[in-house]
Amino acid sequence: MKCPQCGTTRPDWVKRCGKCDPPRDAPQAGVSSPARDYRKELSDLFGTGREQAIEQTVAEAFKDPGVPESLLAYCSAITYEARCTNSPTFLRAFIDRYPESAHPIRVYLADVFAYLRDADSATDGARVYLRQAWPTIRDPDFQRITHEPNMRRLIANGVAQALLLTTLAYTEVGARSYSLRVLDRHRELLGHEIWTRVDECWKQAFEREYARLKEELRGWGAGAQDTAWEEFFSKGDRGPELIRVCESRKMKTLANRVELLEAQHRFDPHCKIGASEMFLLVYRSPDGGQVLR
Repeated sequence: MKCPQCGTTRPDWVKRCGKCDPPRDAPQAGVSSPARDYRKELSDLFGTGREQAIEQTVAEAFKDPGVPESLLAYCSAITYEARCTNSPTFLRAFIDRYPESAHPIRVYLADVFAYLRDADSATDGARVYLRQAWPTIRDPDFQRITHEPNMRRLIANGVAQALLLTTLAYTEVGARSYSLRVLDRHRELLGHEIWTRVDECWKQAFEREYARLKEELRGWGAGAQDTAWEEFFSKGDRGPELIRVCESRKMKTLANRVELLEAQHRFDPHCKIGASEMFLLVYRSPDGGQVLR
C-alpha cells in the first residue's frame, strides 16, 4: 500500500509509514509522562529475588496511562529476564496493547514457549515478529527509525533470537537441512547493518546451533527424517506422512502449514520451498479458507 501523504510504498501488513509517522517511542499527544520512575524501581528490584514486588510494580505500570510503549516494553521484559511466574501474562498483555511493536516482546514470549517445550508456539510467535520487523531492519533509514539509543540493538538481537526460534519446530520434526539453510543465510538475511549490532552471545548461539544440527544429521535415523522433508520442500512429496509426524508431536500449527504448502505444490509442481518460507504467514481468505503469503 502507499502512504497518502508521502507516497512511500510499504507492505500491507505494515500499518504505519516510517517517514510520516512519529517514532513509536515518541511522546503521545494527550499522554503525560508517568509520575513514578518505574525503570529505576524495577532496576533496583531486579536480581533481589522479590518476584512478587516486580510483578506488582509491572501491573501498576500497565494501569498507568502515562507509561509510553517503550517503558511498558521495558517493564514487560523485566518479568521475562527475572523469570517471573506470571511473565507470560505480562508479555501477552503488552502484545495485545501493541500488536505491531518493534520491541521484541513477542520473541521473549516465544522463548518462554520454547522453555516449556512448545516448539510449535515458539516458532509461530518468532515468525510473526520476523515478518513484522523485516520492513524496519531492511529500511535504508534504519539508523533514524527510532530516537531511543538502545532500540536498534534491541531490534537486532530480537531478530537474531527470532531467527533461531523460527527453526525450532522444523528441527524438532526432523527437517534439519532446512534449519541449516536458514542458519546458513543468517548474515544475508539480517544484513551487515543489523549483524554488526547483534550481541556476541547470539552470534555464538548461531555457531553452536549450526554445529549441533550438523552433528545430529550424522546420527542414526536423522538422515531418513531429513530426506523426507527435503523431498517435500523440493517436490511436494510425502506431505500426508509429514502432516502425521507434526500431529504426533502435537504441532498443529506446523501441520496446518505443511498442508497449505502441499496445496501450493499441487497447483504449481515446479515450485520449490526455500528459506523465504519462514516469512510467510497464514491469513484467512475471503471465502473462509486459509492462504500463505
